[in-house]
Amino acid sequence: MPSTSTSPTTDAREGALAPSGPGRLLQRVAGEGAAVAAHLASLVVGYLALWVLLLGTWFHGDDFEFLANRVGDDPVAGIWAAHVEHWSTAPILIWKVLYAAFGMDSAAPYFAVQLLVHVISAHLLWRLIRRAGAHTWVATGLAASFLVLGSGWDNITWAFQVGFIGSLALGLGSLLLVLRGTGRAFVLAVALSVLSLTFSGVSITFAIAGALTLLLMGRVVRAVVLGLVTGGVYLSWYALNTENIRPPEHGSSPVDRLSNAPRWAWQLLGSSYESYTAVIGAGAVLALLLVGFFVWRVGDDAATWRAPADDPRRVQLAALTSITGTALLQVASFAVNRNDISTPDTSRYLYFVIGLSLPLLGVVLSRFTRSPWQTALVGGILVYLVIEQGLLLVSQERQYESPQLQHDTLGLAALIEAGEPVDSVALAVDVNTTSITKWVEEEALGTLSDVPAQYVLDARGFGQVASHPDQPADTTAATVRPAAGSARGTADGVGDGAPLGPGACAATSVVPGSVAATVSLQPGTTVAVTVEDGTSLVYRVLQGDARSRTIGITVPVNGTRWLTSRTTMELELVADSGQDLTVCAP
Repeated sequence: MPSTSTSPTTDAREGALAPSGPGRLLQRVAGEGAAVAAHLASLVVGYLALWVLLLGTWFHGDDFEFLANRVGDDPVAGIWAAHVEHWSTAPILIWKVLYAAFGMDSAAPYFAVQLLVHVISAHLLWRLIRRAGAHTWVATGLAASFLVLGSGWDNITWAFQVGFIGSLALGLGSLLLVLRGTGRAFVLAVALSVLSLTFSGVSITFAIAGALTLLLMGRVVRAVVLGLVTGGVYLSWYALNTENIRPPEHGSSPVDRLSNAPRWAWQLLGSSYESYTAVIGAGAVLALLLVGFFVWRVGDDAATWRAPADDPRRVQLAALTSITGTALLQVASFAVNRNDISTPDTSRYLYFVIGLSLPLLGVVLSRFTRSPWQTALVGGILVYLVIEQGLLLVSQERQYESPQLQHDTLGLAALIEAGEPVDSVALAVDVNTTSITKWVEEEALGTLSDVPAQYVLDARGFGQVASHPDQPADTTAATVRPAAGSARGTADGVGDGAPLGPGACAATSVVPGSVAATVSLQPGTTVAVTVEDGTSLVYRVLQGDARSRTIGITVPVNGTRWLTSRTTMELELVADSGQDLTVCAP
């Protein structure tokens, strides 16, 4: 049974503080051991559920910067080179190992590592919520909501974000070690702080927070050592990589960014709590209440700061102050560096702000567990947050399930492996003919002979057909057959539906989705198409009875494009809308 004293007690296993008043009823209803067991179970179940959820997701975005330039036999950039402005050595090494072991035909191994780091972050947050004075059941509920944090879906459903999440996990671990107060724990805290720098730039905030925590605990020398070591390591890396660091392109001056930072920071806080609670208008109110409670809590226990450094009350207050201060520092950092680049409701920022606010929220909620109805209310709030965030995560994750990029990459790779000629095309940033050729040579995309024929046929449409604003040199007329019933008029006496002779044109008018003409292309032949009342030229490749998906080319109104092909193929020119097309065999 918990002590009836009003003074906080120290948990021998965890070093956490048992609640001094709030949470006693909850302890009597369900013991500490049950709460710990529920937390550990939530980590296992949550990890497996998230991994299954992401099984249909492939790579996207900055994933390909690593896959194209940082891994494999001959990477373009070294492990010490920055990714944009971030020191990213650790995630690059992780991806090197994963790429060498699993290639990239599936993103599942990459998500397995990224989600493991996310789950570790949830567990370390649970420990910090307890250290700040919250009841273990409250900490368990809040950690579970973070585990499925739909508000921060970008960091959870994007394998590349192992860098950001790794900084969070190591930063939280460093803060917990600092709070232990022992010399050995301090050495480990410094080591984790240095290691965290190699994951991303957000680690700088945690290093500052760690030094401030040591100052709050009266350990000035340790604070100076932590600051000098982490600062010296980071500045050394920065000085050696100045040419490789590419700061984001800002749309405003430093003065303007500073003047806009307070407003943007407040919007970030409001967006974080409104998204977390899913209650419209609650964000600003909850932000005011939490900040107000934090100021009152620190001021009300001012005498605690004069207690010995290892006094449980001082450690508890230092834990609450350090993690909340980290949240506010991170908000300020985002506000100053990103207010002209990103919106304040960007999910990867919400992930940090909400997560780092949970210890403060846990302390507040634990104060409302004195009576049965209060305990039931807090329990209901926690269940609601877990369910709401989980549903939001599932809905947001679906936008990354689109398989088109993966299908197109595999189709083009199959053509490259077969030795067929392909044009220089870009499917996405860092996903182009050059990078796909690299992945084929390194056998990273799996067994390409098993690639579905439809993927390969689609790849012929965008990888072997090219459009030109002028007639390419040394080309002759392709065979062009206007579709029967489509012609408005023909040149040189060519009949409707008959092949066009060299120099002949056919003006066609068809309904949306209908075929205007069929073109037989061979290397060295071309066809000219003028779109009279639209800005999109659409075609598809024929192969027997099979057709590729439609491929669109943007053209100016009344503009003409000459189509050529790397191989012999049949094309259908399709009306994107009710269009008038003029097709010529030059």
